[in-house]
Amino acid sequence: MKQEAKLDVCPVNEVLTFLGKSYTLPILHRLYNSSPLRFTELQNLLRVSPKVLTSRLQQLGELGVVARKSYDEIPPRVEYELSAKGEDLLLRIPIDLNASTVAIPTEPGKMFDELHAWSEKYNFATQNMKKKESAT
Repeated sequence: MKQEAKLDVCPVNEVLTFLGKSYTLPILHRLYNSSPLRFTELQNLLRVSPKVLTSRLQQLGELGVVARKSYDEIPPRVEYELSAKGEDLLLRIPIDLNASTVAIPTEPGKMFDELHAWSEKYNFATQNMKKKESAT
């Protein structure tokens, strides 16, 4: 049964589900345009609760899309920035990341091809499936 479930995994669907989670794209967009950012900076920019932001940053970190860097200082300082994997993902989405609004791509099919290529490059669907199985 698990073998059949693995065959039904669509890499593009996995990436789109991941990107569709609340605050994922806004976090990635902010980190792309002004990285690194501290937790409170992100929270203030996005007007998101600490619980939601913590959860999303942990997920993005576990998937290797966002890098977390902590400094051994008092008070503690933690900064977040896009990893190479995260930047590669954003650059595959055919939008102007420097714009304040997002327009629908002129060639949406190309976006799906790019997301599929990214998923294959980083083995995202398999990695994400393993995380889901370990959570259950």
